[in-house]
Amino acid sequence: MNLYAENDGSFPDESAVEVRYPLTDEQCNGDRDTWPWVPGYILGQCGPNEWDVCVDGARPTGDENGEPLYPCVFRDASEIRTAVAR
Repeated sequence: MNLYAENDGSFPDESAVEVRYPLTDEQCNGDRDTWPWVPGYILGQCGPNEWDVCVDGARPTGDENGEPLYPCVFRDASEIRTAVAR
C-alpha cells in the first residue's frame, strides 16, 4: 500500500533533486534560506506542494545491514530544485 499522494509531476518519484538541508549545528539555528543545497531524491509526494525527500548528500544517520541510512525530510517546492547534471 502506497501512503503517498498521487504525484503531480512537479518532482516525480525517485527523481534527483537538490534540497535545502542544514549540514552543521550552526546552520540549524540560522535562517533556512541560508541552508546549502545538497543532493537528494524524491521518495514521494505527501500532499499539495509537499514532498518527502531522502537527503543523500548529508551525513548518514546510521546504517542497516552495512548500508548507510540518510535523513529524510518533508519540503515544499521552495526548498527543492531539479538536480544540476554533474
